[in-house]
Amino acid sequence: MSYRNKKRSKVLSLILLGLMGLLAAMTAIVLVGTAGKGMLPPVYTIIILCVVGAILVISTISMKRKWSTIVMLIITGTACAGMIYAALFTGEFNKTIEKITGRSGDIVQMKVAVLKESPYNSLEDIAGKTVSYSDSEEDDITDKSIVEIKDKVSVDFITSHGIVGLADDLRDEEADAIIVNESTIGMLDEVEGYETFKDEIRYIYSFEIKKDSQDYNDTLGDVFTLYISGIDTYGSPTATSRSDVNIIAVVNRKTKHIQLINTPRDAYVYLPNSGDMKDKLTHAGIYGIENSMKTLNNLYDIDIDSYMRVNFTGFQEIIDSIGGIDVYSDYDFTVTGGGYSFVKGMNHMNGVEALAFARERKAFDDGDNQRGRDQMKVIEATINKMTSSKEMLTNFNGILGGMSGSMQTSVPSGTIYGMVNQQ
Repeated sequence: MSYRNKKRSKVLSLILLGLMGLLAAMTAIVLVGTAGKGMLPPVYTIIILCVVGAILVISTISMKRKWSTIVMLIITGTACAGMIYAALFTGEFNKTIEKITGRSGDIVQMKVAVLKESPYNSLEDIAGKTVSYSDSEEDDITDKSIVEIKDKVSVDFITSHGIVGLADDLRDEEADAIIVNESTIGMLDEVEGYETFKDEIRYIYSFEIKKDSQDYNDTLGDVFTLYISGIDTYGSPTATSRSDVNIIAVVNRKTKHIQLINTPRDAYVYLPNSGDMKDKLTHAGIYGIENSMKTLNNLYDIDIDSYMRVNFTGFQEIIDSIGGIDVYSDYDFTVTGGGYSFVKGMNHMNGVEALAFARERKAFDDGDNQRGRDQMKVIEATINKMTSSKEMLTNFNGILGGMSGSMQTSVPSGTIYGMVNQQ
């Protein structure tokens, strides 16, 4: 063998050794991120180890022959590329699961409001004045709000009942300012005589309160119930807001079957935080997702095991990232206010169209009940697309990005990994 050939052979062998080391490292990273979390079934772990082991052994032997070294360079390089892709996918998936399961508690946006014509423009301006707060808020929110104000300024506090009581306090000049959960202001749009109240006030101070979260089981059984809440906001999924989607999913991991049960958003029910008074189910979400869960627990006499909450942002992004979904419509209809029309039969929808489809109710004689059925169809279509399409592999960054930014769940990460294992 000439000097030039020996040198070329040595260079090829060194490149192959480097690829072999990279393949071994990437394989270890992938297995730690999958099998190490219980996500990869043992049989697949064994197959991966056998295939990679065989490649490494054959690569070592091939370095004695030029032609076989080139062949193994191609094979090992291809295997490395596959493992790098798998490592990136696994890393992004694990980060997403940690993020959506790591959010604990709700974030409540609180405001100090005064009448528009009031001379007060800042928190300091209401020093020594009277401030009203609602007795309908949960104790931890009320206590933390009072501490927040007391730390900044000295005022006299009085108590009112609900958002209507707060509005009356300002209008009747019983209070100079009110502490209000921003989400509750929208409730007055449906109360006669208070429809314009949001235009009568302005905010002079804002702050956030993180609610204390209840403890959930570290693992879920083979059959568990999941509350799916869709909130009417864009941005963070931890913000408290009206829950326009209220679906209970009964998940059977053994039979791989999911039963969806919808409760109309306008169902008139007892809310845990309102004593013996009834209100719309959607308003329960204003006081936190756990308040919505308790409401449904009381309504159906069950114990919901966990929840998943998604907002409009995540809903649209996830559907767009998988290339849209195909949903069957029971009717020809146009969304109230125009803009989107759907035909009876299958309709291909992007994220915005699917959101419009899932929110419409006024076009149907059956109103909220039909909306609930349509919402469940959208969920089913999304799950089917994600589990049966190549989109999950080819556009996983977009899908995981939509999930991580706009979804929150109390389902333990171990349960999620276990379900991936089963799938």
